[in-house]
Amino acid sequence: MADRFAEVAAVADAVLHEGYLLYPYRASAQKNRVRWQWGVLMPQGYGTESGEASANRTECLVELRGELHVRVRWLHLERRTGRGEPYDEGTPGQADATFTRSQLLAGAEFGIVVDAAERVDGDVTRTRWPLTARVAVRAEELPGPYDVLKLRIDVRNTAIAAPGASRDEALRAALIGTHVLLAADPGAFVSPTDPPEWARGFVAQCRSEHLWPALAGTEGRSDLLLSAPIILADHAAIAPESGIELFDGTENDELLTLRTMVLTDAEKAEARATDPRAAAIVDAVDALPPEYLERLHGAIRTLRAVAPAAGEAPPYPARAGYDDPGAAPAGATPWWDQDADASADPATDSALVGGVPVARGSAVVLRPRPSADAQDAFLAGLRATVQAVVHDVDGGTHVAVSIDGDPAAELQLAHGRFRYFRPEELEPAAEEPRRARRHRDQQGGPTTPRSSSSPVRVLVAGVGNILRSDDGFGVEVVHRLLARGGLPAGVEVEDVGIRGVHLAHRLLDGYAGLLLVDAVQRGSPPGTLHRIEHDLIDGAPGMLDAHDMRPDVVLGLLHDLAAATGVERSVGRVLVLGCEPADLEDGIGLSPPVAAAVEPALVAADELVALLLESAVPGGSLP
Repeated sequence: MADRFAEVAAVADAVLHEGYLLYPYRASAQKNRVRWQWGVLMPQGYGTESGEASANRTECLVELRGELHVRVRWLHLERRTGRGEPYDEGTPGQADATFTRSQLLAGAEFGIVVDAAERVDGDVTRTRWPLTARVAVRAEELPGPYDVLKLRIDVRNTAIAAPGASRDEALRAALIGTHVLLAADPGAFVSPTDPPEWARGFVAQCRSEHLWPALAGTEGRSDLLLSAPIILADHAAIAPESGIELFDGTENDELLTLRTMVLTDAEKAEARATDPRAAAIVDAVDALPPEYLERLHGAIRTLRAVAPAAGEAPPYPARAGYDDPGAAPAGATPWWDQDADASADPATDSALVGGVPVARGSAVVLRPRPSADAQDAFLAGLRATVQAVVHDVDGGTHVAVSIDGDPAAELQLAHGRFRYFRPEELEPAAEEPRRARRHRDQQGGPTTPRSSSSPVRVLVAGVGNILRSDDGFGVEVVHRLLARGGLPAGVEVEDVGIRGVHLAHRLLDGYAGLLLVDAVQRGSPPGTLHRIEHDLIDGAPGMLDAHDMRPDVVLGLLHDLAAATGVERSVGRVLVLGCEPADLEDGIGLSPPVAAAVEPALVAADELVALLLESAVPGGSLP
């Protein structure tokens, strides 16, 4: 009998392996060490403690005139040893079941059981741990003239995590990349994202958890549904330009292909030894003809010609035909030109931010909404200068800003490149940075005098690289400070990471004191806290590494920037709260002695902040 899900197999496989082989596809690569982020159902107990789920749920509407076929798919880890570095390979698994309407209404379930196993293939041993799960399927009839069922499928990992198990250990009994395929034979599913009007109320009551259901198969088909741990549109398909299974989403085909092409020969050899699928990717990319990349680049499938319906007036009757410049009346402005609407002027328009009008030259603080993308989220809390207020064709208002302290700001301004936020994602800056005031002066705009009653400003900067174990000490401390709250007025806390240039530019805004929190090597036992007074440097930093966070480098750069911009001494007293590291090798997470020093560091940070607030000039001795 033919597989009912054969038509969606390619898309389902892409879902199953989403993120499985993150470039550069090597076991030793840092990106390949933090895996399994989508569709993971952890054993019970571990999921409760960590916040990771042990179950998912799909709810949808179906008109069922026969049987419902259910397929659950997942990856199960196998530990490979004996050749190179030990590596966790994902082995596909699936379970199928079929139910009648009466069985669904009564409620039914089936189990998933995978026994432990060990396979030896030459010098390679693959070890698999046991896995158990239950799948519950239930339906209820909905009121109304339509013979539609509300369907619920619950997939639950029934394994129990061992007390104190690490994530790597718990993953051995986890279902990874878990997704559900449904087929109505015969029957039809209602689109969860674009339902007909009569079904909108019922669809709104469906609650899927950790899965996103969507119609599957070719356009116009409604008897297949794919519930995936990633968001998909109805009738998702592999891009026709995609000829290689890259297992990372077809929208990234060109990027992933290029990143694979630039691997060194040694990296490619390691990739081939890491995983058979990685080997296939590298070999396929090496054999690509130039025509393939040309096909990947610039593919557009979302544009379509729009014409008014019969008897309907064109959307812009006064300017019909403006897509053809020769058809436009002499001296007229096409509808799509920004000058067509003289009522809007980005240079002079304003928007209300927190009840305060802001316009070009205004100082704001960025507060991206929780659902913002990662690039915007990284900017939370930074100060920015408004460059324009623009309006889209749907009536929305957007504020274009440049980030204060961004080394690339001048270049971006020259090219008209800004970052855009909605007014509700901003707040007025309590005190306008002096660089923003200089900008407004240069632009001829109004200035805001510095208030004599403004509180003393102190910056607490957590620096370090979280990918190098104990080097992430400073970042961990400032995140704990932010979560705890309760800091005195005028104290600003920022995770600077490895952005030394950003920190130097930030300090140009003027601070009475700076507390740097970082890992510091002074030959003491690991976990020892150091309190250090640091003098500002009066010379140039020499050769600059933009990621070098040593205080002498950052403050030396600050000295040069202040001299170049005409800013007087912009930071007063500088203190360093350091912790003696135990491990600075590649890896995520603090060593035990450094992790134990985080709580005492919070107390020490409070004491040093109080000291900085009391003294607005450098000098003095530490307690």
